Amino acid sequence: MTEKKYDVLGLGNAIVDILSYVDDSLLEKFDLPKGGMTLIDEKQSQKIYKEMGTATECSGGSVANTLAGIAILGGSAAYIGKVRKDAFGKIFQHDIKASGVHFNTTPLPEDSDAATAHCLVMVTQNENQYGKVTVERTMATCLGANGKITEKDINVSLIKESKVLFLEGYLWEDQNTKNMANRAIAVAKRN
Repeated sequence: MTEKKYDVLGLGNAIVDILSYVDDSLLEKFDLPKGGMTLIDEKQSQKIYKEMGTATECSGGSVANTLAGIAILGGSAAYIGKVRKDAFGKIFQHDIKASGVHFNTTPLPEDSDAATAHCLVMVTQNENQYGKVTVERTMATCLGANGKITEKDINVSLIKESKVLFLEGYLWEDQNTKNMANRAIAVAKRN
């Protein structure tokens, strides 16, 4: 049996979160339901992004965030997710590795038709009649390169070297990612 180098190997959507404080008018302009999450395409994302103003960009995605937490708390973690060789892809790779998570999935080339996935997180502030200020987040998510991950991206050695395989439920929404996840599960069960 292969020695277990990682406590957890995660498979999920590699996403860069882009957080910005905005006015309700921006949500209305792009017909985004306040407090909700809307899937958008890259053209729509570019339009919204241009109007968001100053933003903070950092790697995200539910599995990536969980693995970063494991690594920060002293566990060993590895990640399989897809990015493109673009600005967001570089941000994701930097942040996930800086948190101590092993990540070496081959990125899509710069000229790929799918950008690194990103979530535009628009934070609005509201004041109620009693002067209490609350904040609410509205998300517009472009899944981009995540739909391009395939069974070829599964690193069998990495699965064999991991104690636990942690999968994101969103992988079952697309046939390519579903096939890839099922292959990873089969390898994990055998090892």
